[in-house]
Amino acid sequence: MTGACATSRGDPPPAVQIPDDCDRNAVPVPYPPIVKSEDLGLRAAKYAAALGQANGRLVAVRKCNEAVRAKFAGVK
Repeated sequence: MTGACATSRGDPPPAVQIPDDCDRNAVPVPYPPIVKSEDLGLRAAKYAAALGQANGRLVAVRKCNEAVRAKFAGVK
């Protein structure tokens, strides 16, 4: 009985060029500026909006990555 060992070489995996579309979506959301004597409710709303924007970008990157994976899953 023979088997392949870790030192035997098979075909190398094909080289693929992965697009950077998803990376362009993955940019940091800046912190809202802190303004002296700003109403705390307004400040909280600004931070909530920034967090919502950041979460939206995470969702967009996740969807983009899924699309890229699906595209390359069919490549053999």
